[in-house]
Amino acid sequence: MADNKAYTVDLSGVTTKEELHAALKEGLSLPDYYGGNLDALHDCLTDFAEPVEVTFCGYKPAKKALVSDFYAFRTVIEDSAEENGNLTIRWRRRK
Repeated sequence: MADNKAYTVDLSGVTTKEELHAALKEGLSLPDYYGGNLDALHDCLTDFAEPVEVTFCGYKPAKKALVSDFYAFRTVIEDSAEENGNLTIRWRRRK
């Protein structure tokens, strides 16, 4: 697993869905055509053909600010990881 590509997505400053998708685009180096919605996120995450580890850090403020939108986001993340065996997700409370 030493050859895994690793990304860290800092969610500590996220308070809106737009900020969430901006953080995802930056942290995951998503293409310019990334649609900025959960369907597009699912598509990008399930397209990884090589092993990838994504760590989401500082998520507690985003969880508090986004409430049900955060739950939907987390569901998409977990479903994508279940669908794509190349994707490993980690959650870290602090940066």
